[in-house]
Amino acid sequence: MSEEEFIAELLKSLEKHSDNAREQIPRLIESLPQTATRLDLQIFPAQDGDGFFNIRASVDGPDLYVINKVTL
Repeated sequence: MSEEEFIAELLKSLEKHSDNAREQIPRLIESLPQTATRLDLQIFPAQDGDGFFNIRASVDGPDLYVINKVTL
C-alpha cells in the first residue's frame, strides 16, 4: 500500500467514525478537571498500514500530577 492509498483509507475510516467522535468530545470536555488548561487530541495510525488507529486525549494544566490522578 502506498502512502497515498494509506492516507485515503485512513481518511475514509475517520469519516466513518466522525459522528461518534463528535458525540464523545463534549462528554470528554465536561469530564475534564477544573485545573486543566489544554486538551490535545492525537491520532496515531498503525505502523503496519492495516487501517487501525488510536485516538489519544491528553490534558495539560498547572499541576499535571494532580490532573493525571483524576479518575474519569
